[in-house]
Amino acid sequence: MEETVKREVYEQTGVELGKMDLYDIYSEPDKDKIVSNGDQALLYKFFL
Repeated sequence: MEETVKREVYEQTGVELGKMDLYDIYSEPDKDKIVSNGDQALLYKFFL
C-alpha cells in the first residue's frame, strides 16, 4: 500500500514522500460504480 501511494503521489505531483504510517482506511459504498463493461470501481480513502 505504501509504495502504491508513494508512486501515485510522485506521478501526479513530482513530490517524493518519505516514511508513512497507515492511520485508517474508509470506504464509501454509496459511491461505488459499475461501468458499462461490467468493471466495478470502489472508492476508498487512505489516511497516512
